[in-house]
Amino acid sequence: MTTRRNAPMPTLEHHARELQALALPGAQLTRIRGVELRYCFEIAPSPFSQLYKCLLVIRRNGFPDMYVISPDIVASNAGKPPPHIYKYDRPKTKLCLWWPKAREWRRDMKFAETYIPWAAEWLFHYEYWLATGVWEGGGVHPPGPKEP
Repeated sequence: MTTRRNAPMPTLEHHARELQALALPGAQLTRIRGVELRYCFEIAPSPFSQLYKCLLVIRRNGFPDMYVISPDIVASNAGKPPPHIYKYDRPKTKLCLWWPKAREWRRDMKFAETYIPWAAEWLFHYEYWLATGVWEGGGVHPPGPKEP
């Protein structure tokens, strides 16, 4: 998708309309004081997968965040966190979907073409990792804090 340089950036309301049009299972959209959207939905990465409850948080400023909130993907693996996550805050896990330094996502991109399918793809790789112990999802992730 090509965007003119001087085209206005989508507003939170534009994003809200886009997400509502998806009509994903279990979808709920919450507007928070005009500064944030929270889109909770269910998705299965394949026809043979379970449903995962996810939460997309979009702020007027800053990058969006995608969480898996159910099932608890760390607790369901005996407390072992999967690769390629940012943060685990029981029961939700913040997914690493793209690398900001590579500018793989921009504010003018649609969530239906980025974050939602990226979350499904991440979950597909997560299920493969659960079965094999091998992360095939690729990607670049910044190193964690150095151990003393």
